[in-house]
Amino acid sequence: MKLKYFLLSFVITLAGCASNEVSNANKKSINDYVGSYKSGFNTLIIYPATNKSAVLYMDVHGGPPNYTGGSFYGEITLANDRLHHSSVWRDHENKTCEFTISTINNIATVEFVNNQESCGSGFYRYQFTGDYPRISNTPKVKVVSNFTDHICSLDDLSKELIKNKMIRVISNEDCASLKY
Repeated sequence: MKLKYFLLSFVITLAGCASNEVSNANKKSINDYVGSYKSGFNTLIIYPATNKSAVLYMDVHGGPPNYTGGSFYGEITLANDRLHHSSVWRDHENKTCEFTISTINNIATVEFVNNQESCGSGFYRYQFTGDYPRISNTPKVKVVSNFTDHICSLDDLSKELIKNKMIRVISNEDCASLKY
């Protein structure tokens, strides 16, 4: 009888371990998101910093005939198999810009949290939500502003994030002046 209980508890323990291994195998890591993505005139780059955070760069444009747009830099963190970003949007008093990024089949989907509409870029406030197909697993290290000659190093932003636990860059000019 004792042997029967021992064997039963042993089988239950093995089943529990196997189930944990399967659930951990399905968990995403920052590296699952790292890369360059493009949709029309819009670019999304996710550059690694730590095992739970990355540097986010978005370049959003309306294209012809207006060619208006802008760039967005920020920190993005991994939680519940999604990347999350939250910041105070500089163009609007006390409004939060909050969105998530998920990936399926090499397509990153950017979605606002709580149906927000306060995050946009450029004169016409182009939204950056939507689907971005992956164009490379290797993210660009340097990005060039479409409107100025400023060059931003995402590697320097990553070092700033690791050192200061935050990214203080809000413009192409700020980013170009970082030197690590």
